[in-house]
Parts: sequence; C-alpha cells; structure tokens
Amino acid sequence: MLLDAELRHRRRELSTAIYRTTIQCLERWQHEAGQRLIDFQAAFLMSWMAADFFDYDLSWNFFRQACTIGRHLGIFTVDSDNVPVNCGDISTDCTLTQTQKRFAFWQLLQTDCLFRQLFGKTAVIPFGTWQVRFPELSASGVESQSSIQVHFIISMRFAFVTLRFLELLDTQGYILEDQVTELILELKSVVTDWDLERSYTAAAEPTDAWLYADLLISSQLLIISFQQSIKTSDPSQQIPESCLDAARQSIRILEHSSKLSIGDPYNTISLVSSYPVIHVFILFLNILTDPGSVTAEGDLYLTNCFGLMLRKWSEKRDQVGAHLAFVVNVLNEICRRVVYAKALPPAQCYT
Repeated sequence: MLLDAELRHRRRELSTAIYRTTIQCLERWQHEAGQRLIDFQAAFLMSWMAADFFDYDLSWNFFRQACTIGRHLGIFTVDSDNVPVNCGDISTDCTLTQTQKRFAFWQLLQTDCLFRQLFGKTAVIPFGTWQVRFPELSASGVESQSSIQVHFIISMRFAFVTLRFLELLDTQGYILEDQVTELILELKSVVTDWDLERSYTAAAEPTDAWLYADLLISSQLLIISFQQSIKTSDPSQQIPESCLDAARQSIRILEHSSKLSIGDPYNTISLVSSYPVIHVFILFLNILTDPGSVTAEGDLYLTNCFGLMLRKWSEKRDQVGAHLAFVVNVLNEICRRVVYAKALPPAQCYT
C-alpha cells in the first residue's frame, strides 16, 4: 500500500496512521506473538517502519525478533540436509516456498550487515549459522532487470563486501588502510558497473528513483564507515578525501531527489531516516576544522541544503525528524558564523 503509486498523495497520512496504530497494539501483539509466519512478517515490517520514524532501538528489537521467528520457520536452514521439516502446530508456517525463504533470509542478512556496520550493533546472524543458497532470481516473479531486482542484487553485493570488512575486523582486531582501499574500490566498481547514477537520474517512476537513490546513498555511507575504521595515532590527521567526497555526493543525491517532479517527502525523508546521518556531520567537522579552506563554503552550502530539506520534509511528515532538523540547523548557524569570521579581515572580527 505504501509503495502504490496511486496512493502517493496519501502516503504521509497512511504511514503515520499505520505506525501509530501498530505502536498502540504493540504490547498486546507481543503478548500474543508466536512463531508464525504472520508474526515474522509483522516484526520485519515494523523493523523497517520504526527506522522510518527514527526509532532505531525499536527497529533493532523488531529485527532481532524477526530473526528469532525466522529461525523457527526454517528460513535460516532452507538448504540444510540435516534439519527435519517441522512446521509446528500452525499450518501457515509452511506457506513460504523455498525460493521465498531464500529471499527472506538474504534480506535479513542485508539488514544485519547495515545494523552492524552503520549502527555498531552486534551480529544477530553470525557467519556460519545458516545454510541458505542464493535465490534464483528468475523464480522471484519480478521482471528481470527491474529496479526491485537490481536493488536486491546490488544490496547483496554491498552486504558481501561488508561481511568481508567485518570478518577482517573480527579476526585482526583492526583493519589496514590498503584493505579498506580495496573494499572501497570494490564498492565503487559495483556502482560504476551497474551505472547506478544514470539509472537514478533517468528513473521515471517514484519507486525506481527511491530504490536507485537508496543504493547510491548506502554505498557512500559504507565508504565513510569503512574509512573511519582506520585507526591513526595522529589526532590532527585530516579527514580522508574519499570520506568528504562520499558525504558531498550523498547530500547531492538528496538535493536532486527533492527537485524531482516524481518525488515526495515520504520517500525522500526515508532516505535520511534509514541510515545514520554521518554524511552531514563529516562535512560539519571539515568546516569547523578548517573554516578557511577552499571547500568550506561549498560544504556549508551542502549542509544548509540538507538542513532546509530536512526541515521541509519534517513539516510534511508531521514533524518526523524534527529533532534532527533542529540540531542540523543549529550547527549550520555555528558553521556559517565561523566561516564568515574567517573570511573577514582580522580587525573586523572584533568590531
């Protein structure tokens, strides 16, 4: 319903009503929830919706619950020869086909990677705790090379790169700069090979534009996250240029989304709420560290754009994200004053 193009004009109303209603029913549902397919679907959907409303702790709790139920339903052991088929007492537990279970598992694994890498959560799906082959895309019922199929394939590519990063971090306790560089180059090659930027700008449907934008922003935030993991003994070391480029690019994507005739505040703010906003804070740090640099004014323009967009989207989504909009706009004012003071001759700074 939320992705139905015909209901686009009611998306704010519907999403808010659905979320508030489900939160009101939450306590009762948790008492009655079992290990049924409907409980799995509810938990996974609520994990997504809670993040959409900036409630990341609730989103995390729902995600963990979805994984617990998914294990009971056999979603983690679809292709294991050693696990007996046991549907329990509820016949609806077995209504998922093998292909559907595989898709469900890999969607869960993608989400686990994002929670681990971008939100610092522990692994809910440790490596080696599943026996699931990659699904046959031709059996998904989705048109080949559609934006939905492309989104799934590329999200999995990102997830595999993230898993390699996390494995290096777990085994070594740290990660080397050349290892990070290799992983970042792989992320960039995926974006280039699939020509995501062209697909995004050429998208004629709102859902297509959102899916391609989501992939682009996800890749940029992973680049920033990977780069920030490199420990340095030099506290004065500058922010890596790859971090700054990724942060700038992600905000430009949001700015482009806000100008699309097919766009709407519901979809666009979801591109913000789905991830931590490290991109804008990277630029704030760069401005405050060196307000006299040649890039400071350009970065300030981007952070101001982000603040204005966030405030507008928040107003159209019943103040969802208003707390973030407030913080961003306060920091924008601080950065504006610092950059302006740096540009003035010394005598005028004290007048």
